[in-house]
Amino acid sequence: MDEQLIQLLDDSRPPAPMKPGQVRRVDYEYVRKGSCSVFLFTEPLFGWRRVQASERRTKVDWALQMKEVLEADFPDAKKVRPAVCLC
Repeated sequence: MDEQLIQLLDDSRPPAPMKPGQVRRVDYEYVRKGSCSVFLFTEPLFGWRRVQASERRTKVDWALQMKEVLEADFPDAKKVRPAVCLC
């Protein structure tokens, strides 16, 4: 399980059109469009993942995400434990 706050950005000006032999040119200025929170649940050994984006990240939002995973994806699980990171 991972959660992250993401800043939403937009271009202040459209990128210049590409021409043969040139790379895409993008202006460094941007317009801030707010933020969102991304929740990611994954079980890599089974090839499963659940991703949910929301407008905020509170204790209640996290609890609702956990409830959804436990009730919808692992309803028969007797025990859920975090994976060990071998980083």
